[in-house]
Amino acid sequence: MTLRLSALMLSLLVALLAVGLLAAPLSADELIESEPPAGETLGEAPEAILLTFDEPLALEPGANSAAIIDAEGFRVDDGSAQISTYSARTLIVRLAHGLEPEGPLRVAYSVRFADGSERDASFAFTIEHGAAEHAVVEVAGEPRSSQSLVLWTVAILAGIALTATLLYFLRLASGNARSSLEPIDRTPFGS
Repeated sequence: MTLRLSALMLSLLVALLAVGLLAAPLSADELIESEPPAGETLGEAPEAILLTFDEPLALEPGANSAAIIDAEGFRVDDGSAQISTYSARTLIVRLAHGLEPEGPLRVAYSVRFADGSERDASFAFTIEHGAAEHAVVEVAGEPRSSQSLVLWTVAILAGIALTATLLYFLRLASGNARSSLEPIDRTPFGS
């Protein structure tokens, strides 16, 4: 009986370790997409910059800020970064009304995520009025959709394995488990 109990405890320990590893984040909270993308050259200034993160942003006032800064160090945004009404993962930074900045622009942001973690970073893009848009030089981040699918699949399989292991050991502990090597009693009822 103690061998069964230690095997059960070992199975539970392995299952808890697997769940703990799955629960740990694979990467820090990060910017997964920006519009325009980092390193891109635009022919005209966009109305707004969209910053999409891999986690929801904190909704408290003042938790998130961003600035668009030109080559001379002046802010060219309207000063009010806002979380999108469509996604709590997207921050919107609008250019100041009537400004047509040109040259390299840096987007600096400081955000706090719903889980309390924080991130400060920046990226750059360029505006050349009348120029054709070229290819992206630098990528802000990779979306984690395929990574999330793999994590969910592993979590589901680990849950199934844990459930099967627990059911097996519970049947052993209750004495209801029969070995396939035991002979089956084939005497008819009432004999």
